[in-house]
Amino acid sequence: MHRPARRPAEPLLGREEWFSIGLTAVVQTAVTLGGFAWALAERDVVEARNLAFTVPVFHLAQARVRDAQRVTGGRRVAATPR
Repeated sequence: MHRPARRPAEPLLGREEWFSIGLTAVVQTAVTLGGFAWALAERDVVEARNLAFTVPVFHLAQARVRDAQRVTGGRRVAATPR
């Protein structure tokens, strides 16, 4: 709230953000398809599909945890017993 507002004509996402989004998409696609191909060669199609679904889900969960740590500075925000 201390920074001035962006100009209305300025895009929400700049070139660096679009590059980062594209690079992340390419890497995640390669890892998912590579894992699927490996599992298909080593196991059956059901396990390969499960792996191909699980890889992006775990990536999303990890990204949410990293975001929460970044926002809170690593502090615990919920009062959970240890």
